[in-house]
Amino acid sequence: METLKENWLFRTESLIGAEGLHRLASLRVMACGVGGVGGMALEALARSGVGYFVVVDCDVFHPTNLNRQILATRESLGKPKTTIAKERILSINPEATVIPIQGFADSQIISILQSYPVDFVIDAIDSLNPKVQLISTLMHKNIPFISSMGAAARFDASSFRIGKLSDVKGCPLSRKVRQRLRRIGIDPRHIPVVYSTEMVKEGQGIASYIQEENFYERGRQRIPRGSLATTVMAAGLLCAQEVIMWALKKT
Repeated sequence: METLKENWLFRTESLIGAEGLHRLASLRVMACGVGGVGGMALEALARSGVGYFVVVDCDVFHPTNLNRQILATRESLGKPKTTIAKERILSINPEATVIPIQGFADSQIISILQSYPVDFVIDAIDSLNPKVQLISTLMHKNIPFISSMGAAARFDASSFRIGKLSDVKGCPLSRKVRQRLRRIGIDPRHIPVVYSTEMVKEGQGIASYIQEENFYERGRQRIPRGSLATTVMAAGLLCAQEVIMWALKKT
């Protein structure tokens, strides 16, 4: 066990050096949304040696999550996503600190950030209002972050990029986020995002027979879109990459 403890990050250290490894171990990351994108980002960051996580989500795992969310298994169905995320991270790195917060990352986000200061935030929220509120808060507090735009209704995992919100075309979610941010005086050219260059038409990927339980009784009912593990996880990996490159001062 001692050998495992000493050597499990050997290949990472071989690439980024002892100083890089120390930076990741000292990094404090918050993930808002622990579904397909957020869960994959957490997986990659835990395996990279990040040592501190604040994990925020209101939901539990449903059977429809099994097709694309790495944290969803038959055993995790019905359990809070934050609880499972903590268990998963600690199963990879028992020395990590994981703070699970079961709730919404909207009106609570200011108090969460005050209670648990972090260096970097991953926005993997798929609801419009909480997403805009989170981005607005992070911009005003000058906290580095990466925001994931739409990953559903797409086929091409190689189409995902890191850029600015103003760069995104053919993404209904991005368009709505831009509109909301402009109304409150935030320039989309300043918002770092993970996005797909694959064009999506309004209504694409929506099947009338798909029904998902609305776990939380607030906000507007969301219409689920079809999605693949490959594209959703690609977006999550790029979010994790942005965190790592920022920590290593390579962005």
